[in-house]
Amino acid sequence: MTRRQIGLLVFAVVLLHIGAFWLLGGAIRTLPPRRFPAPPQDTLRVRETNFVHPDTGETMVYREIRVSTKLALPDALMTESGSPTK
Repeated sequence: MTRRQIGLLVFAVVLLHIGAFWLLGGAIRTLPPRRFPAPPQDTLRVRETNFVHPDTGETMVYREIRVSTKLALPDALMTESGSPTK
């Protein structure tokens, strides 16, 4: 066999493999997209207010940070009987 024949043989084998994978890839069903749960509600709130003292002209910054401990929706905390869980 000459170099040219070996090169053509390798090229043909590669093309056959690509075609086989392409056909098999089309026959295999893909998985449905995953559904992710909704992100939790924000439990941290930050508020900042700037005040200027009328007499001294000094700028005061009032910062308020609120953290909520409500980690679940109220409907999720209800039992089957309709009473809230403890």
